[in-house]
Amino acid sequence: KIARGRKVNYVFLRRLFKECVVCGMTEEEHISKYGTSLHVDHVSPLKFGNGLRPDNATILCHACNSIKHTKELDELPDHMAKRIRITADLFALLWNSWVDNREISSTG
Repeated sequence: KIARGRKVNYVFLRRLFKECVVCGMTEEEHISKYGTSLHVDHVSPLKFGNGLRPDNATILCHACNSIKHTKELDELPDHMAKRIRITADLFALLWNSWVDNREISSTG
């Protein structure tokens, strides 16, 4: 079961990135080719205790996710690591801005 905060992260991340952040495969292309949605992936692998946080989440297609698998960014080709890191940082920035705006709105 996904905790409430993680579910929001999934929804927000999928709205922000509608294609693989590495190769650009769209959701529609991915469903057509693989029969499933694009993957929400941990930038730093879950196996090392890194949960799904805005600065540790990205969207990858099956092929790019297979290459990344459980590798750390420094183990990946430079172009792949840079795109994953940049999009995770962008997601964290936008997520934190969205959360801050919600808190300001709710306090009046």
